[in-house]
Amino acid sequence: MYGKNRLLAAIVVVAIVLSMLVIVPRVSKAAPTLSVSKDTDLTCGEVIWVNASGLGPNQQYRINLSIDTWPGTSFETLTTEYANSTGHISTTVHIPYRAEPGNYNLTIVNVSDPTDYDWMNITIKNVYKLEFWVGGSEVDHVIWNKDYVGDDIFTVKIYNWTGSTYELLDETVTVGIYYPDGTEVDPPKNTSTGIWQKEINFNYTDGTNYETNYTVKVKNSTVVFSDYALPVLLDITADVPTAVVWGDEVTISGYVKDGKGNGIKSYIVKVYAPVHGGGYTEVDSDTTPSTVSTGRFSMVIDTGDFAAGTWYIGTEMTGEYRLNNESTGAKTTFYHNISGVGNFTWYYTMQVGTDTSATVEIKEPDEIISGFNQTITVYVEWNGDPLEDAWVYVTGLKANYSGTEYEDNENISVGQTNASGLREFTIKFLETGTGTIFITWPEENDNYTGDYDANVTGLTTFTVNSPAPMNVIVENPPTEVMVDESNHWMNKTGVETTIKVYGDSEDTPINATINITGCGLEINIDESEHQAGQPGVYKVKLNPKTGGTLTITVRNESVSS
Repeated sequence: MYGKNRLLAAIVVVAIVLSMLVIVPRVSKAAPTLSVSKDTDLTCGEVIWVNASGLGPNQQYRINLSIDTWPGTSFETLTTEYANSTGHISTTVHIPYRAEPGNYNLTIVNVSDPTDYDWMNITIKNVYKLEFWVGGSEVDHVIWNKDYVGDDIFTVKIYNWTGSTYELLDETVTVGIYYPDGTEVDPPKNTSTGIWQKEINFNYTDGTNYETNYTVKVKNSTVVFSDYALPVLLDITADVPTAVVWGDEVTISGYVKDGKGNGIKSYIVKVYAPVHGGGYTEVDSDTTPSTVSTGRFSMVIDTGDFAAGTWYIGTEMTGEYRLNNESTGAKTTFYHNISGVGNFTWYYTMQVGTDTSATVEIKEPDEIISGFNQTITVYVEWNGDPLEDAWVYVTGLKANYSGTEYEDNENISVGQTNASGLREFTIKFLETGTGTIFITWPEENDNYTGDYDANVTGLTTFTVNSPAPMNVIVENPPTEVMVDESNHWMNKTGVETTIKVYGDSEDTPINATINITGCGLEINIDESEHQAGQPGVYKVKLNPKTGGTLTITVRNESVSS
């Protein structure tokens, strides 16, 4: 009995407790996701983008960075932001000063709900920002075998981030320069002014390769505060054509020299052009003479053999410490490199412009109106010949194509031209105004991104008018007179032409009498002769006897003529 009474009491208590629960609705959302524009090799004071999604709409969040290295026991708030109505934040922050390089914990936390957060690691490589100066100007590289002395003495400026600006460092640090293989050029020396200078000649030789990177380090006895790569290049001058249009033949020539003006022997210069998908292909190459120290190179190139876009001219050699050596990435610096091409360092670019001379013409119909499906025939010509396989696009007006509605700022792909340069498509415009038809060749417009451009383009504009009280669409009219070998008219079955008669919309077909005259023809069609079950649709076979103009007159007394 005691057990039964106890059980009953327990049930009663639970029931009472449950009866006091209140269900609070909660907006469903995804877990926060944090990302940044750059998460490695950061320098104190550098600006990065911070992006977050899956946040509570219109809720406030703090973006924090740990004060000490990973995992971090205390945090500094970099900024406080409100998520937008879709739960996104996108903002910029400065990387704050930290006492040492390393991994730090970046977090985003809901101000009202600490369980609503995300985090990620970022790596600060440089406590201090370094700048390299020569002859009163900042430089991002130095020249091989140049004497940096006197007014051109090599100078390092060391900046500390104060939280709002960079200032020259006024603490004592040690600065050292290191060869590509990691050995010291000379014993490091101290500075307490934030400015460090050294007379030096960067003349490290990596086999037959001279383009490498030295390293500049700022440190104390135990900690390397800053570690900057210093690319070493050659003194290359080149005559690179401008205003180049795809298909032009061009000459690219110049000299490869060291910092003393000596020509470099047996050095390879190459040209690369972009290809579909973001890569590059070699266009041509030349090697400077091996017997004389001129450093001369020259290449004659037909741009029509490759793609339009941004081309790159530079050197390509091999070496363990070669700039942009993808196989020994830990030993090199990636400077003026292009995707997928190892050992290549570019010095110049050449813009090969798109040939915009293609002509685009609307062959049919004579008038385009809104609210009706109309078949449009476009003809594309380039260099006097029909352009086959050109991609045709319509833009500038709201339209329905192949069952999909498009806004006026979208490019509607309607296919490619045939061997005759023609592309026929059916489209319904949903508004009046001016539209544009443009073409790209040889690929679809969306493929042209980054350095890769279309070889040939062209465009035309057209007007879409409002429908009249009565509207007539003529499909497949004859375009030529059929004659025999003696140039006499051939009495054969003509072209079947379709005439469709509507009121002010496609939903209101109307019957009408039709009179066709001209080119030796006189044909009358009664309004009752429409296609069975298709009011307003008339078919007639037309075989013009002479050249000229066909006139089609359509009458419906209750509407207009």
